[in-house]
Amino acid sequence: MIGFKIARVNDIYLYDEDISSLVPRGNQGDSSMIVSKYVDSWVKKQLTIARASTELDFDEAKIERKILDYRYALMVHEFEMHYINQRLDKETSEEEIEKYYNEKFENFVLRQNIMRCLFAMVPVEAPQIENFRKLIRSYPDANLEEIQSYCYRFASKSSLGD
Repeated sequence: MIGFKIARVNDIYLYDEDISSLVPRGNQGDSSMIVSKYVDSWVKKQLTIARASTELDFDEAKIERKILDYRYALMVHEFEMHYINQRLDKETSEEEIEKYYNEKFENFVLRQNIMRCLFAMVPVEAPQIENFRKLIRSYPDANLEEIQSYCYRFASKSSLGD
């Protein structure tokens, strides 16, 4: 069953079920801002795609090959990560760490100041903000893809690179 139409660009529609996972339950004030931001982003993307389609002559077969290549690359990556995680010896003794550090001490001397951080400017009314705060505070143990996904949907600004 097709739900309620939220937005339309040419013959492409955005339906309420497309955004249902973005909307927090029970707080209408939060949801209207989130939906509005998402709809604006969706409309801009659809307009860009429509303009690209009219101004460029796409070779559909070439695009399909690229999609298939990307799909296979993602599958290979997932398999490699699974293979590594199953076979990687994650246990390293304190003695091994200390021995390596003592043997390679010169590799650990900083030659310049460095900083590593994640930055995200997220509205207070964003859904599940407390969970996001816990997630970002637990970095690097947290799932960076989950942080990036949340920031893509709700952050007005973010810097998630090393």
